Amino acid sequence: QIPKDHDHVSWHHFIAIGDWGRDGQCCQRDVALEMERAAAVLPASHIVSTGDNFYPSGIKSLHDEQVETSWSSVYMGEEAGGGVAKGGGRGDRDNKNKNIRGKKNSLILPWHFVLGNHDWRGSVESQVNLSLPHWNLPSRYFSRIITDPNATPSPRGAGGYEGGGDDSGSFLGELFFIDTTPLLNKYKKDHRVWRNIRKTTNSYRQLQWLENALRTSKAAWKIVIGHHPLYTYGAHHGENWGPNHAELKRILEENRVSFYLSGHDHNLQCIRPVNETVTHVVTGAGSKVVGLFRAYKDSGLYTTYSKSIHGFAVVSLSDKAAMMRFVSGEDGSVLHTETLLAGNGPNRRLAS
Repeated sequence: QIPKDHDHVSWHHFIAIGDWGRDGQCCQRDVALEMERAAAVLPASHIVSTGDNFYPSGIKSLHDEQVETSWSSVYMGEEAGGGVAKGGGRGDRDNKNKNIRGKKNSLILPWHFVLGNHDWRGSVESQVNLSLPHWNLPSRYFSRIITDPNATPSPRGAGGYEGGGDDSGSFLGELFFIDTTPLLNKYKKDHRVWRNIRKTTNSYRQLQWLENALRTSKAAWKIVIGHHPLYTYGAHHGENWGPNHAELKRILEENRVSFYLSGHDHNLQCIRPVNETVTHVVTGAGSKVVGLFRAYKDSGLYTTYSKSIHGFAVVSLSDKAAMMRFVSGEDGSVLHTETLLAGNGPNRRLAS
């Protein structure tokens, strides 16, 4: 039920989904079906994962069978959703769980990932080192540029940009993928996570990289993707980031980030803090959903949408506007639209 744009060529579309990797259970396959339908209509250029790619404890090795059961067979097969819901889905939809157009599965696109706290319970190195078609997680944090509406995201090119490609002039957008789990103090009490973090990470170095990458970006629209939300009314409200909460918020605000996309809470939320310019989007409803546990009593936050429902976000970029739509993973309906207008800064908001 995603409405078609009047002019597809002027928009760059991608889908953002989080907290999904449950072997096809907990309605993961049903959500995949609605994603595939939306990706076909838009059409989508790529998929972004906001983390917790594999439950409950990441993957153990490059050959872990969950890469197949939670990702490949659900999203990348001939039929999105794997053909039929194999438990945890709604049985009355099994007959619908097929690619009804008889065309190529529209989710066979580049996928770009961030790591979640559950991924850190396993082998992070294995996820980074996976060499599979369409799997893109080159390091724990990285960026990708979108040169024009029809372009596939690519690494920065010459002139101080990592990787190959051409970075001459300005371009439409840039996506910055970060690893938030090491930024939270709370995981010092989670032995399974912290023993892995201590071996490999430097939080200061990551935030330094992000600030420099944002500052030097030539993108009209800057979007940061991490697993943990900076603001949420879900079960993870008030988690202990220590000083990194204020530091990450400062970096996003000072560098004119348009959207911060996250997961972690298993629902859909869009939050605009008062006197701040970044729009905070929680899209963590790719399989199991959890209720919203906090009353909306914080006068410093303006919540434009929040609901405990299966679904995902569609982000669309043009030279005139950036749009985020929440889409139901149950019936494909558009639940909410948030639009930012270009001009006078990239975060001039249009009423939803």
